Parts: sequence; structure tokens; C-alpha cells
Amino acid sequence: MKKTFCVAVFVAVSMFVTAVCFGAAAPKQVNAPVVTKKPLPTFTSVPPGPLVPLPRPMIQVSTGFRHACAISATNILWCWGRNLSGELGIGESAPGHYKVLLPVPVGTAADKYISVAAGGFHTCAVKGDRSLWCWGDNRYGQVGLGLGAEYAAVAYVPKRIGSDTDWAKVIAGTNHSCGLKTDGSLYCWGLNYRGQVGVVTPDRNRNGVVGDDNEYSPVSVSVSDKWVAVAAGEEHTCAIKNASGYPIYCWGRNPFGQLGNGYAGSDEDEFEPRKVLGTNKWAFVAAGGDHTCAINRDVRNLYCWGRDNFGQLGNGHDVTEDMTAPHEVSGEGEWRSVSAGRFNTCGIKTDGFLYCWGDDNYGQLGDGDTLTDVCNAPRKIMESVKWDSVSAGNAFACGVTQDNKLYCWGNNSEGQLGINSTVDQTVPTEVTLALSRVPRSDRDYGAPIPIR
Repeated sequence: MKKTFCVAVFVAVSMFVTAVCFGAAAPKQVNAPVVTKKPLPTFTSVPPGPLVPLPRPMIQVSTGFRHACAISATNILWCWGRNLSGELGIGESAPGHYKVLLPVPVGTAADKYISVAAGGFHTCAVKGDRSLWCWGDNRYGQVGLGLGAEYAAVAYVPKRIGSDTDWAKVIAGTNHSCGLKTDGSLYCWGLNYRGQVGVVTPDRNRNGVVGDDNEYSPVSVSVSDKWVAVAAGEEHTCAIKNASGYPIYCWGRNPFGQLGNGYAGSDEDEFEPRKVLGTNKWAFVAAGGDHTCAINRDVRNLYCWGRDNFGQLGNGHDVTEDMTAPHEVSGEGEWRSVSAGRFNTCGIKTDGFLYCWGDDNYGQLGDGDTLTDVCNAPRKIMESVKWDSVSAGNAFACGVTQDNKLYCWGNNSEGQLGINSTVDQTVPTEVTLALSRVPRSDRDYGAPIPIR
């Protein structure tokens, strides 16, 4: 019997402070050139410069580990929060290098960005000409620079990946990235020691031989197949195939059943796409820390599976009950979209109202409740406000309302809420101001990097 509850708990969670995977030893990198990094400044306030109203509306927002990015209706890209690894794309020598507490423009208005994805400590985006650009932490190849002369452990400004002009959308996980092309083909790159890139690399086989599993530039996933959507989580990836029934396939790390194939365990990782159980026709998929959520096409029901230690599956079950196959989320109503964070989940119903559930230790559920830290069923956020989109990150979230306002809430230790503060927020707080520019001398965006 399901019992819906939200309770106060005190749980010791090990938060990662480097780009090494959660709960695992750092994967080997046997082919990467040795790169000497210069010391990084650690400014803790916004850089100097005139403050301006943040443009409205924002057509997309994406949250990462401790940074966020959004694209305005004029296709200008704005990023804010942590920049220690260059994830904001504003240059190594930019003032306010470590914590940027207000949105800053990336590049120029001529770039015309149409898609952005904030990952662990890196970011990728697609421009209006459908070229692909990435920047930030690149130790595992997640920026996609290859292993040639252009390789760098950190890219502080956007770098073009390949010369192709047919990218439709890009997605970023913790240490890997994926992109869909306009013909439906799927490419992934970056950390692959748990199979999250979706290809069996030459240095590792199905018996678990240890080698350098990373892919340093985009590689094709399931070459003969076409896809309509892709989602990248902490160490797993899921995508909806453009085939009869619109099935979901998942690959990568699977200790908690986040791949949805009925199995779970440390030896159940998948290095190639495997079909999720069930007969649902899927319309939307989201991948989080160790869980996955998806919406079916027929009646717009929402399903989640994988790890449930904080109630992030939203099914009303005990929070220790992981699921290895899709289980329906509690409550009535049809769902339009869903976003899976590290231990939290948020979704928007077709009526426009926003709901969040799971871990609430930093206020990332946005309901203003400071007494309960875990909620195992959807809670409505801002009773009278309707939403266009939401993105759940690592202990924080951001969303855009139907009246074109950008809000963020939850953990704010690195300024990732974009509100000129580092104070956590337990309710959605509007992002209203921005910096008009970030002066820098380095405007060398580099040459295209070949794609394999």
C-alpha cells in the first residue's frame, strides 16, 4: 500500500567537489596529454560592470552541478554560478572568475544560440547555424576537443566541435555529453568507464578489462538507428528511438535500476543501448543522478525508475524502495514535461502547474517548507503560477513561467540561482538583473575539431 509522506530526516550525503564520479575512484586516462594549468583566481562576488534588467522571455534554461545557463528570445546565451572550471564560457582571465552571482552574456548577439546544456562542470550549446560548441572541464573528453593539438584539460571559452552544421540539440551529463542531429542520428562523448557514452571502447570489453574508456570527440551511438529525444544523467543515458512504439533505450551505470531493464547491480552496467521494460509509447525522457523519468504518449502519465533514497521516484513508496522498471508517479492529471535532478525531480502538468518531489535538504523542492527534507510524492509549487519549463540540477532548480519570468530556488553556494547572493532559497526567487558584459581579452574561439 502506498503511503505518501514528507518527513524530516538527517542524512549525511557526500557531495562531490571535483569532476570525479560520485562514489567511485577516478577513471584512468591513459592517452590524454599532460596539461599544466595556471592557478585560478577565486573571486567571490559578481564582476564589475553595469547591471541591466534580465531580458524576457527566456526560451530555455538548463541547470548543471553548480551553474546554470539560459537562452533569451533574442537567442543570446546567459550563464551564471560556478566558473572554477570555465563552465560559464566567459574566459579564464575574466573578473569574477570563480563565482558569478548574476547572469552574464556568453559570446555576442551574433552567435544566435538555440540549444544549451549545463553539465557537471562543462557546458555545450548549438548556435543558429547549427554548429556545436562546448567549454569547461574536459578531463574526460566531455567538451569533445579530441586528443590532437586542440586538446586541453579546461576550455575557458566556447570551442567549436567539428565543422558540421546539422546539430539539432545538445544534452550534458555529469562528465559526458550527447547531441542529436537534424536527421535523428545520435552522438555522445566524454567519460565512458560505466558505458554512459553508449559504445564499447577498444580498451574495455564486456568482461570489464580496465583501460581508458573515454571518448574525446563525438562518436555515433547505434549507427543504424534514429532518435527523437535524448537525456544524460550522472553516469547513464537514455533516448527515445524513432521507431514503432517509440521505445526508450538506456545505457551506462545501473546499480539502482536506472536503466529500467529489470536489472540492478554493480555488474549490470550496459555499454550499448538496452530497451526499457514495458509497452509504453514514450513522448519525453529525463535522466537524473541515479534515476530516470518519462512521459508516455497516449495518456501523458508520468513514470520513474531507479534509485529512490530521497523519494525522487515520486510513487509514494518507502524511500528505500528502488525500482528496476517504470513505475507510475503518484497523483492524478496529465504531464507535459519532467526534469530529473540528482536526488530530486520536478514536472509540469498539462495545465501548467509545477510539482517537485524528492530531496529537499536545500529547499530544492521550492515549497517553502524548511522542516521536511524528503517528500515521496509530487508537491505543487507556487499555487497560482503556471510554468513553461523547468530544469532540476544538483540540489537546485530553475524554471520559466508562462508570463516570461525566470525563477531559481534551492542550493546557492556558488551563486547558481543568479540572484546576486549565495543564500539558499526555499521558494522560487525571480532572477531579474544581469551584467551587460564581461570584459575579456581572449576572443579566440579556435578552429573546428574533427568528429569521428
